[in-house]
Amino acid sequence: KIYDNYEKMLVLGSYSRAMLHGLLTDSKISKQNFHYKKQGTLHIYRNKKSFALALQQAATPSKFGYHYIVLNKEEILAREPHLQAEQIYAGILFVDDESGDARLFATELKEHLQKKYAVKFIFNDKVNNIVTENIKVIKFITNKTENKFDIFVIACGVDSAELLRQIGHKITICPVKGYSVELKNITLKSALTDPLNKIVYSPLGDKVRAAGVADFYGYDLNIHAQRQKFFMRSILKTFPATKLEINDAKIWTGLRPVSKNSLPIISRTKCSNCFVNTAHSTLGWTLAAASGKLLRDLVDNNKTSINDKYFSL
Repeated sequence: KIYDNYEKMLVLGSYSRAMLHGLLTDSKISKQNFHYKKQGTLHIYRNKKSFALALQQAATPSKFGYHYIVLNKEEILAREPHLQAEQIYAGILFVDDESGDARLFATELKEHLQKKYAVKFIFNDKVNNIVTENIKVIKFITNKTENKFDIFVIACGVDSAELLRQIGHKITICPVKGYSVELKNITLKSALTDPLNKIVYSPLGDKVRAAGVADFYGYDLNIHAQRQKFFMRSILKTFPATKLEINDAKIWTGLRPVSKNSLPIISRTKCSNCFVNTAHSTLGWTLAAASGKLLRDLVDNNKTSINDKYFSL
């Protein structure tokens, strides 16, 4: 079957969910340690037209096992009472979606890998040069050391393109800046998506993290006042109760790595012992477990469970 790019992402996302559950079982990482919740993701719509279009589009993910239910305004407000009532028309709840704190999960996974496999992590080392010989990577040279290994993986987000150019791949990975803020005086039962304002809200323990905005400023992490105001105004339209603390909220930015076709790149390279896993845009953790499994199959030259050509260089 031929899938379009959106469908390819749905395939990878569905596979990732299964791989994550397997990882949690094998590693015995406690879900409580990273604020895991399975309460779905609620997409809210402000008017009849946008809701009707979204309902039509929801037919595609449902084919790939993403189940949903429709909620009217009253049902949404009963579920999420902090929402601004005047801004809600209806919503779609994808009931199987899960949420959690990616950073806490990564910390738990790191400790598991250290204990079970004696994995060594080297931090604050910048790779400056890749040395190759006879279509193989010989070593990575960093600002501190030279590292020789049997297998190399380039998984450096927006910086991956520069490293890939050193081994003969001229690709574009665009750094798309997003803004994030933690809101401490509201709670959510489900993760929340606001398609109109392009903001997502994730419940993390006793707080909610909002993330949104897409700025094309290159490698710029500065917080721009006008964009900050836009971001905050959008939040206030959805959660008016946040007015009490929003001026004191800590805001930060990050760069999302986006490829030309918006698909992640999980692939072999021109060097037989070097692989790449990057360009996951806003879906890094969502797709991480499947991306890791697909990468492992490529390294081991195993048959992949999904078509690896979807995400090849």
